[in-house]
Amino acid sequence: MPSPGDRIDQAILATLQRDGYRAEISRPAAGLGLTAFIGLRVENHSRSASRDIEQALTAIPAVVGCFVTSGEDDFMVEVAAQDLADYERVLLDQILAVPGVGRARTTFAIRTVLSRGPLPLTHWRRAG
Repeated sequence: MPSPGDRIDQAILATLQRDGYRAEISRPAAGLGLTAFIGLRVENHSRSASRDIEQALTAIPAVVGCFVTSGEDDFMVEVAAQDLADYERVLLDQILAVPGVGRARTTFAIRTVLSRGPLPLTHWRRAG
């Protein structure tokens, strides 16, 4: 939706979010007990280089989130891995193998407090 909608749009979206429309699978139950957030610096800052890196990162199955960021890192990548050995394989063989990725800095999640949930739609204007 390109712009905030009216009250009916908000109610429909809130209901869809609350009642679900995708499956949420427990990562540990699926054998993915390690979540890592990897800050990446790239060597060349251009639109085409960024596009190539984005395509390469999103093609890696262990990458479950990928964000272009400001600050010290250019990308923040969320990885779901089985364990440290699996994470190392993903990092060394896949992420750092992406042309243009120069440096990686990892933070590991100790425990998940909240992973996903409904988007807050209270900022939408109320119609009529």
